[in-house]
Amino acid sequence: MASTKLLSEIDTITTDFRRDIVRPDGSRVLHERHIEYQKTIHFDIPHMKYDVLCEIPRYLIRTSVFPNGARYGNADQYVFWLWLAEVSSFHDWDFEYRDNRFQDLFGLLISSFFFDVGGITMPRNYHFARFIGNFHILPSCFSFPFLERCIRFKSHEYVSPNGVVLKDFNLPRYGRSDRSYRIGQPPISNISHGLKLLYYHVASSHYQNIMDRFMNELNEVSGLRISEVVNLKQR
Repeated sequence: MASTKLLSEIDTITTDFRRDIVRPDGSRVLHERHIEYQKTIHFDIPHMKYDVLCEIPRYLIRTSVFPNGARYGNADQYVFWLWLAEVSSFHDWDFEYRDNRFQDLFGLLISSFFFDVGGITMPRNYHFARFIGNFHILPSCFSFPFLERCIRFKSHEYVSPNGVVLKDFNLPRYGRSDRSYRIGQPPISNISHGLKLLYYHVASSHYQNIMDRFMNELNEVSGLRISEVVNLKQR
């Protein structure tokens, strides 16, 4: 199936699903059929072409991220994460720049994503028992370090794996003069700065378009409206 046709079908499936759940006022109604949908694998992710795979994350958040902080896992997410782990850990990489810690951190993130002890019953007098229901936050604890590692991986001409500036660069700021990073300055540690470094100085126009679509989708479905971070083009 041609990539364009496949992406069109995925867009229709996920749009209809979201329209059926989110009311005009932003509230959600989750029926049994929606729960069943989220348990069913819809996308043949391991057999997708690279250009299609790059678009999948924004469709996944469309079916799992909702206003007011609501998040729902689904089968497609699990397959997507596992396939990326498979590719990154067990296939040869055709890159001049390698970072073994990248694979280690990704493995840790994947493990936390699937770690579930919600079915364990503990005595009520165990103080630690109250944390059992909160293990779902583990992936979020590892996701930002992983994103940071990804950014530095792609931007290795400008920053080291530890964030040390290797090459001078400027980043646009909304309503203000550009922010400058110079060799010898403290390491870059701000995620939004890293994303803008990737967007303005590293990414191709095609990759920028992918980032734009993903950020716009995240901004739209989450209701957060974090313009400084999400809208990379804003100056």
